Amino acid sequence: MCGRFTTRLTPAELVEAFGLAGVEEAPARALPARFNISPRQDVPVVTNQGPRLLRAFRWGLVPWWAKDLRTGDRLINARIESLGQRPAFRAGERNRCLVLADGFYEWKRERGRKQPFFFELEGAAPFAFAGIWDRWHEPAGTTLHSCLLLTQAATGEVARVHDRMPIVLPRRLYETWLSPEAVPLAVWKERLRKLSPPFRSRRVSPYVNVAEHEGPGCLAPPPASPG
Repeated sequence: MCGRFTTRLTPAELVEAFGLAGVEEAPARALPARFNISPRQDVPVVTNQGPRLLRAFRWGLVPWWAKDLRTGDRLINARIESLGQRPAFRAGERNRCLVLADGFYEWKRERGRKQPFFFELEGAAPFAFAGIWDRWHEPAGTTLHSCLLLTQAATGEVARVHDRMPIVLPRRLYETWLSPEAVPLAVWKERLRKLSPPFRSRRVSPYVNVAEHEGPGCLAPPPASPG
């Protein structure tokens, strides 16, 4: 799974990096550069309904039929192998998105403690997670847009730390992923199974373990062992 990630670029920098046409007004305020993005927070997305615009969606899918926001707390990730088995994920057949990032964290138990590892591409190059989204009409009358990340069995460097990994799409598949009518979700499992992005990993400080912590300290090396 993936429970934390980074997007250290500003909205304007994301627009340039991904060749987008522009950014909605809200993301410019809601999407500062982040070192410890956690569920319930806004994340930068590009959707199939606005494939050239940067938008801000809440991380944690709240399906259209949900009774309250708490549903989203349980739906931050979804296994691509079992998408068709849960009603909450049916929106993904028509609602696809790219969630923009430049790194993510996973944890491994070492010596009785959970050690965080940080994964990124060479040069901290930005990339896109495969995501699905939905809209929920809040009791107050406003509309909430939310999303989740799709995961698959870990490969490459990630497999040394965790058995699952978020799906990172190569750029050649962005347009196809954002065209739901072109490729149904059921086909994507095999299409993505052999993807192995060349991630680099390093141990980082347990400072990142606290969701409220933010800033470059999240990527600092772990403290030296005593003795």
